[in-house]
Amino acid sequence: MRRAIAVFLVVFFLSSIVPLYPEETAPFEEESSIIVQNRMIDENEMTLGQSQALKSLAMGRNADSNWSATGGSIQQDEIYEMVFDSNGDIIICGSIYQISQFGSINVETEGEGDILIAKLTKDGVWDWAVSAGTAIYYDECRGVAVDSNDNVYATGYIRGDVKFGNTSQLYTTGFDGYIARVNASTGEFDMAMRFGGFDVDVGWDLAVDKYDNLYVTGFYQNITEFDAVQLNAGDESDNAKFYIAYYNTSSSFWDWAHTSTGNGDAVPYQIVVDPVTNHAYVAGYNTRSETWANNTFLSSPLSTYAGFLLKYSDNGTFEWGKTISGNGCFGTNCGVYFNNVVIDPTGGVIVGGNFYSTYKKSSSTAITSQGSWDVLVAKYDHNGNQQWTYHAGSIEDDRLQALSVNQKGQVQFGGRHGFNMTFDTFTMVKNSSVALKYDGFIAQIDNNSDFQWAFSIGGADNDTVGALLALDDGSIIAGGDFSGTAWFGDTPRIANDQDIFVWKFQHDKDGDGITDYVDNCLNTANVNQSNFDLDLKGDACDNDDDNDGLHDV
Repeated sequence: MRRAIAVFLVVFFLSSIVPLYPEETAPFEEESSIIVQNRMIDENEMTLGQSQALKSLAMGRNADSNWSATGGSIQQDEIYEMVFDSNGDIIICGSIYQISQFGSINVETEGEGDILIAKLTKDGVWDWAVSAGTAIYYDECRGVAVDSNDNVYATGYIRGDVKFGNTSQLYTTGFDGYIARVNASTGEFDMAMRFGGFDVDVGWDLAVDKYDNLYVTGFYQNITEFDAVQLNAGDESDNAKFYIAYYNTSSSFWDWAHTSTGNGDAVPYQIVVDPVTNHAYVAGYNTRSETWANNTFLSSPLSTYAGFLLKYSDNGTFEWGKTISGNGCFGTNCGVYFNNVVIDPTGGVIVGGNFYSTYKKSSSTAITSQGSWDVLVAKYDHNGNQQWTYHAGSIEDDRLQALSVNQKGQVQFGGRHGFNMTFDTFTMVKNSSVALKYDGFIAQIDNNSDFQWAFSIGGADNDTVGALLALDDGSIIAGGDFSGTAWFGDTPRIANDQDIFVWKFQHDKDGDGITDYVDNCLNTANVNQSNFDLDLKGDACDNDDDNDGLHDV
């Protein structure tokens, strides 16, 4: 089912950036294009037999479910980002298509496709939800962050006259970016502002720094403005141009803003702030040749796309940039794009994204994809040195759309997959056998990029994991969208069409009742956790459990 408003948005808003936003067709037709989100969903409910099979094969397997929460409208709804507040409650950011229900909370919309910002308690209860938008255009929340007082900041794009609660009404000159704030005490909008020029301006993500100021990133066309700072893309074109800007919440003024220069597209997806140094890291992609900071950093890939990672200080100084691309290709698009970035608490930064055809490791060794798009995760230290890369995929289209890391440096990544997906020697079987439908997935690798586990998520229709969070105790919170019937642990959930879900669980790979995060034998059941020599391995998986240098056998 194709939504008229989505097609309108594609044609008039993003038609110039075709690799980033292909027309909303079947999920595998634009194989070599970068897809932010495909909203084509057919109405297809599961049979009882399929539901029972899913219970035994999908989310209930090796996952100790704490709780799950769902919500949405009778159409397609999505989550793009989640963050914690200081109490461990979860803030979500996304879009809803029509009037929506979240627990006992009714959310009214202005039209078909509006901004959604909502809060779940740490126990999985919907606390509040707000929306804003227009009747004839698609408006979205793409990035969300929380300040030291638990006020919620969001960014995205709007068009037309948009009212944010009872406090702010914004009038746009086209597609503009915005910043909106939801008050921590009231759960209502208490501030909103637009930014941009006269063409296309998009807020793609934002992050709150240790001074409660905002790093904001996104893209624009031709000319854009941040108070006294004007950014110019050069010759007039339809290219999407990178920006990063710093908004001072105390003075209500943009302190600085920077852009890139080149003859292609440069699109950032996500930004994260190091809580210690206050530096910001931005992940995205570019085409053709692009430079930053007066030619300090150049990305000029042989492939169509190059994924980039950039580091900035809070005074706007460009620290360094890194890029991963692939070999050249003919007659199709190829290469790498990054769409997620997180700070590793054990040191460094993790980026996630996807590659088509090939990507090149730091050693210049080219890695070939298994079919269409494959997923890619890479780690860099704070100086920009690449520590490792990891990839996985299938013969079909697989996309990483979510990334998190826990206190041990174990990396979780999720998204969607089109067929049985290979992680080293492990094959993750796709839940649904329906052709041209994709399932969600979640996987984990350790801090040295060694594979640990993966499982597929969903029912008989399209399903996606769009956001991930990791807790200190090893619990994982996954957010995304699902269709039909899906099981979260032992609890079945039924979507109206395409609803959003948030699910808290702990993974137990060997099924011994000891969650992976604290299990001293990940692959061998050992309920008593005996560990005679007190090393990192339990006796059940230790070939020398008395440390005498001799194999136990």
